[in-house]
Amino acid sequence: MAAQKVTKVTKKELAAPDEFQESMGKLVEFFRLYGAWVGAGAALIVIGIVGGVLLSRMNTGKSLDRSNAFLKAAAPLAAQPAPKEAQDAEALKKAADAEKTRAAQALAELDKFLAANPKSDLAGAAQMTKGAAAMTAGDAAAAATAWKTYLDANATSPYAWLAWESYGIASDQAGNRAEAEKAFGELAKSESGLARAYAFLHLGDLYNPNAKARPNDPSDPAKAKEFYQKGVDALNGPLDRMPGPQLVARKTLDERLQTVR
Repeated sequence: MAAQKVTKVTKKELAAPDEFQESMGKLVEFFRLYGAWVGAGAALIVIGIVGGVLLSRMNTGKSLDRSNAFLKAAAPLAAQPAPKEAQDAEALKKAADAEKTRAAQALAELDKFLAANPKSDLAGAAQMTKGAAAMTAGDAAAAATAWKTYLDANATSPYAWLAWESYGIASDQAGNRAEAEKAFGELAKSESGLARAYAFLHLGDLYNPNAKARPNDPSDPAKAKEFYQKGVDALNGPLDRMPGPQLVARKTLDERLQTVR
């Protein structure tokens, strides 16, 4: 069998910054600056990592095959139909059903990928994407399991904060409030004031009688107020000088406080 051809790497390429690390850093900074907290669906961002950076350093043999396999597995989840104006209820339902079908397809393919590549450099990204796929497919419990698996193996990852938030939301939707509170507590340890603010926002919502996930969930207005206030304190400073994302979070927390006074 012919040997696999390896592309020669130049000294310039060796000296250049690692595209993977650069992209990871830029992505984390994006979330810090713009606060794109959109709940569990935020985990879809891992597909953006893959599309732009994997092939930058996985350019031969099995590594290339593995990256291609991951891209193929995640592709159904990344597919987004073109937005249309003034969709009726039937069209919206059809689009939602199609999205769930794509998510279920991605979930099955990601399970195959993880079974075949349990120790790959891509296993973490696959677990994050699996959580997003399960959540989109409507299985919050499976999403929580996927994100917890990621966290157990990647406790110091720059994406851990995103996984903790996603895990907390999924756990809450799956009816496991204790785990949700624990997850948001971990998010509250972040160095980012914006991340801490959203952690306290989630924690407050767990106890806000006006934000219950289920009618029988316990509530405690005083506790909700305490968490919301901690969120406000994480974003202290003059409002007229506060960056947009922080200002949005601050205003949201202020509004939540008004509901539990």
